[in-house]
This record gives sequence, C-alpha cells and structure tokens, in this order.
Amino acid sequence: MVLNGWALAYRKYSNDYAGQEQSAKTARRGIWRGEFVPPWEWRQGKRIQASTVPDSADGCAIKASVRMKLARL
Repeated sequence: MVLNGWALAYRKYSNDYAGQEQSAKTARRGIWRGEFVPPWEWRQGKRIQASTVPDSADGCAIKASVRMKLARL
C-alpha cells in the first residue's frame, strides 16, 4: 500500500517503509498526486485551507475536485 501511494510510512515506530513512501512520492502515486494532511497532523488540528479547493457550480468542493481530475484523464 505504501509503495502504491495509498498509505504512509509511520516513522514513529519503524522506518521499514520509508523508502517505499519516497518512491511513491517521487512518482506522484496515490495520495501523492494531490495535497493532503498526514493523519498525525490532522489529529493535531492541521487542515488544508478551503480556499485551495475550487468550488463546483453547485458549491460542492468534492464534486469540483472529482470533475477536475476526470477532465485531466
């Protein structure tokens, strides 16, 4: 999962997956394609500013984001 960009290496307990994470990050696979907040930072209250997410015509940022990604395909 880490190598494919769908999980993060949790370095608090081990560095076993750090190389796989770097590979996924470099290749922009999975979650590394966009912007996200790591879970350990999310739990501390860090969030991505809403202004960085475009709105769709109906005001739903999630639909707008999905539409933009599909348009690129």
